Amino acid sequence: MSKKLLLHSCCGPCSAAVVPFLQDLFYEATCFFYNPNIHPFKEYKQRLDTMQEFALQTNTPLIIHGKYGLNKFLNKIQNLKEDIFEENIENKKKNKQLRCQQCYKMRLKETTKYAAENNYQFFTTTLLYSVYQDHKEIVDLAKYYAKKYNIQFVYQDFRKFWQQGITMSKQLNLYRQKYCGCIFSEHERYSK
Repeated sequence: MSKKLLLHSCCGPCSAAVVPFLQDLFYEATCFFYNPNIHPFKEYKQRLDTMQEFALQTNTPLIIHGKYGLNKFLNKIQNLKEDIFEENIENKKKNKQLRCQQCYKMRLKETTKYAAENNYQFFTTTLLYSVYQDHKEIVDLAKYYAKKYNIQFVYQDFRKFWQQGITMSKQLNLYRQKYCGCIFSEHERYSK
């Protein structure tokens, strides 16, 4: 019996080590590209193209869900009143935590909902691959949505594949982004 799994994929490089690992566990993984947080559009397009390239090179099924969704992301976080030039370190940390939480919610909710509506038995996310993301928050939200949509969340700490994923993405000659994706992380990355 196949174990159909929907893998929320933030990008090709993050999927590079995760997909083979899931296949080794006999999951029939389909990548699900839904990332309305990415800014600017050229960056979104480059990540989407790279995701498609990864899927083609590895013969991995890919679903591209939605279109460029920056407005949707900004609408979700508009009440945070975040100032990217904030000088107060504590305010910056709190705003970042709240902003990232909204971003995780958007992507995990949509992934879980899609999986449940399209007869997938399982789901997980490449967000669990990044050493820069709030691992506990992602796991807690994934469990919440799994219960809400009555689908099984497959937990794995993919961070152990961090270096392997970097090596594999270089071997596949995939574009490797320099920041998480949103306008705030772009500013954090390039303002230093």
